[in-house]
Amino acid sequence: MQYSLFLKGIGIKLDDAIKFWKGEFEKAQINRKNFEKDYLYNIKHNYGQVGKQMNYTPYGCQKLTSLPMNGQHGCPYRTLSETALLETLKLKGIGEDQSKIVVQLSQKKEYVVACRMVFDILHPGFENEFNNHPNEYFKKSRLYFSKKSNEDFDGEKNQIFKKEYHEEKYYQKNEE
Repeated sequence: MQYSLFLKGIGIKLDDAIKFWKGEFEKAQINRKNFEKDYLYNIKHNYGQVGKQMNYTPYGCQKLTSLPMNGQHGCPYRTLSETALLETLKLKGIGEDQSKIVVQLSQKKEYVVACRMVFDILHPGFENEFNNHPNEYFKKSRLYFSKKSNEDFDGEKNQIFKKEYHEEKYYQKNEE
């Protein structure tokens, strides 16, 4: 439920969510008939299309860290083993010393502090912090990388493109 609500919270439309989940369940060898019988209703329910037709919202960090642990959802700083968390941080390019601090924070149940530290490491110089919510983390991260991408385009790469473009246009004009 939590992941489905997260997807909803980042703007994934119901039809796209159904396609996504069908694909995921097919990977798990669940056929279309069983998917529609056992899972489709829950997805539609999360989107408020069936049942109480409530507008369910994604869980925030406080809720995620208070749920019973079942290994299927939740805060990675709470649910991952030390080894799995270290491997995940390594894959993200986070150094060993910083990773050890994140793990220590997680072991002390300082999940939000660990998460913010990782956010700060992965988004250097970004002053727009998030408010203890996975969807907010996602949105702020997208904002950071879209700004970074625009800076790259408006920076040196774009100047080279502009120069080449203008030189090409200039030569075309003079050849006529």
